[in-house]
Amino acid sequence: MASVKKSCIDVFDAEMVRGARYDGRYEFSVLEKSEHIPQNLVSFDKRNRAGGSNWLHFYIHDYKFDGLWHNYKRNLDCFRKVAGVITPDFSLYRDMPLALQIESVYRNRAIGYWLQSNGIRIVPNIRWADERTYEFAFDGVSCGGTVAVGSHGCIKSNADRGYFLRGFDEMLRRLRPDTIVVYGRIPKEIDVDALKGSVNIISFDSEFHVSHNKGAA
Repeated sequence: MASVKKSCIDVFDAEMVRGARYDGRYEFSVLEKSEHIPQNLVSFDKRNRAGGSNWLHFYIHDYKFDGLWHNYKRNLDCFRKVAGVITPDFSLYRDMPLALQIESVYRNRAIGYWLQSNGIRIVPNIRWADERTYEFAFDGVSCGGTVAVGSHGCIKSNADRGYFLRGFDEMLRRLRPDTIVVYGRIPKEIDVDALKGSVNIISFDSEFHVSHNKGAA
């Protein structure tokens, strides 16, 4: 009987992680250690204004970059025109179903791997929620090097602040980074001076903070 040729549509975007090594229970793509240190940050939704010295970040509302997942190839030329990319900050809310939180981390690692495999410099973005996410939130990221976190919007209440600080400590323990890029304010409970010599912390004001200060000037 003659074989039937079927069309194959990559509905799972498996091509994105072709050739990847996997880590952890949920098999996230492994990102090679990054030792890059961004000097300037521009949000993804303002990418058309970004120059060659800028790094793109995704510390913006998810709807502003959600289309990237299924249209990632369309942005390759854009990514090649900038200095590098902090991997997408897909949200992890504590009241989200855990399955969706796992998916957010999977997407972060998958896009990060695809960027690296196309020669784009990256810094892995690390995002966690409550203690349940420690099981997977740090998988797929090589120890040492540079990582990035976003504090903007994550330390408004005492409860949020506590979750952020506990996750930050867990990240230090698990990943032992050399440099941490923080988008937003560094909570006063994080003793930057005490970390000197073991971790270099670089902070960037959020766009909200910058615009608010301009308006108040």
